[in-house]
Amino acid sequence: MFSFPERSISAERVGLDALRTVLSISLDGVGRLAGLSVQTARAFAARGARNLAALSEARDLQGLAAVQTPMVMTAVDQSLAYSRRAFEICRESSNALLKVLEGQLGDFAGGLTVAPDKGRQGVAPVVDTR
Repeated sequence: MFSFPERSISAERVGLDALRTVLSISLDGVGRLAGLSVQTARAFAARGARNLAALSEARDLQGLAAVQTPMVMTAVDQSLAYSRRAFEICRESSNALLKVLEGQLGDFAGGLTVAPDKGRQGVAPVVDTR
């Protein structure tokens, strides 16, 4: 049977491990989002340079309209792709955090159901029916 200090230390270790896991998952998600943002910014800068070159070659309004339409469609497609990927990263991180939380709550709930049973075993009956 564990003494109170041993149980307390064990609970603190479990809590610290859970905190470390939560921080790791969170930082991983932030890192992935930052990487996606940097990659998107680089693609945006490169696309902007190509678009500027294409716009400078347009000599009339029809040429300008012909150049702008594909530019707009490409920008919309890439914006949607960025949004989907960012949502996917957030969803994966959230799911991982929920798993950690469910594990912690499961351990906590298990301890709550065991504690009354153990406490009841040590209590003398109020009414002796002998």
